Amino acid sequence: MKNKPKIIMGITIGVIILLILISGCLRDQCGDDVCRPQEESRGDCPEDCKQPSNEIPNERIIKNINILQKKSAHSDWSPDSERIVFERWKGFYFHLYISDLEGIRQESLTLGNPRINQLNNGWPAWHPSGQYIVFQSEEPEHYNINNRWLPFSGNGFYNNLWATKPDGSNFWKLTDIDIKKTLFDGIISKAVVSPHFSHDGTKLLWTERYADGGSGKWGYWQVRIADFIIKDGEVELEPKEGDIIIRAEDICKECNYVNAMGISPDNKKLLLAGNLNGQHVFGMDQYIFYIENKTLTNLLETPNYWEEGSCWGPDGKKIIYPTNINSPYEFDFDNANWASQPRTKEYWIMNSDGSNKQQLTYFNTPGSAEYNEIGKGSRVIVAECRFSPDGKKLLGVIGIDKLSRAQSQFELSIVLIEF
Repeated sequence: MKNKPKIIMGITIGVIILLILISGCLRDQCGDDVCRPQEESRGDCPEDCKQPSNEIPNERIIKNINILQKKSAHSDWSPDSERIVFERWKGFYFHLYISDLEGIRQESLTLGNPRINQLNNGWPAWHPSGQYIVFQSEEPEHYNINNRWLPFSGNGFYNNLWATKPDGSNFWKLTDIDIKKTLFDGIISKAVVSPHFSHDGTKLLWTERYADGGSGKWGYWQVRIADFIIKDGEVELEPKEGDIIIRAEDICKECNYVNAMGISPDNKKLLLAGNLNGQHVFGMDQYIFYIENKTLTNLLETPNYWEEGSCWGPDGKKIIYPTNINSPYEFDFDNANWASQPRTKEYWIMNSDGSNKQQLTYFNTPGSAEYNEIGKGSRVIVAECRFSPDGKKLLGVIGIDKLSRAQSQFELSIVLIEF
């Protein structure tokens, strides 16, 4: 008992020394243009945590940006570019709505509709004919039912793909993945996300989680494709489960994540996001996958930055993609809770071969119209995008941070970007 004060004193001195060493390490990193959570919360390195000083070009490609739908996320265009279908947060779940571009005429497609499950319904894709909409729907019974994060459309756990008429009068279940019901039932927690039609509407592309593990414990993912069959007033996929077109783990030993962003207008190439060079999932890049010879081209080669949610221009010549490449915040790859990490992202545009990369939006740059009118000084991220069929407009997703300092909580909205 007499030695106890000495032990406590020794522990206290050790903690003080450790704090001094950590503090010194942080100060040694000042001036590297990376805003780490500790630096921001303690105010140690103001030169790193200031707003980015990107120059706004005198002549910009973008003519106007407006918030079209608040508390909303994934969306798609009608073939005539006059309406959109989108998902909106309603209560505890996302539901699908159809609206004109002014947001005046809005109709619910799934909310309260007895023909479809009443949990999450989202990530829509409008068929080029205008007659059908494919979307994800959360199954009514599954494991961990109280977890509202995993089943929402961006993650797609316990989801299947469905098709509907734009008036919500008919629904068809397209996929039927195994749904985990209990902890010990031996079924993997699978997910289905990101449906995309080919430009002629004959094919449907989507992404599927099929196994646990991998970088960031995100699991193992693959892309499937199937014929979209319309016959005698009914809709189905052939084959129903789809053919596997690319599996991340087949590319390299460390690869586990791939997500389909779309099909080229000539149906010969896929636009993908993933860690297909074996990098951490937080550092995923954009890739072109050539379907016939199964070759892969990395368009970015930026393993320290997160780039996902891109979209192909209608003529296949341009790609718009979100990136945090010039953000003052760096992702902590050891912190699995990426959603709460402080960050900013902007849309960039490049040629489809990866050349001529240019910043497109400036939500986080003081002096820009979108900074003043939309972000208003808050941190802003961008996510998925969809070009209008005529190529004159873009549906984008932004998140405005409701918190500050070392934590983030983004409220999502759909923006209309006019060129």
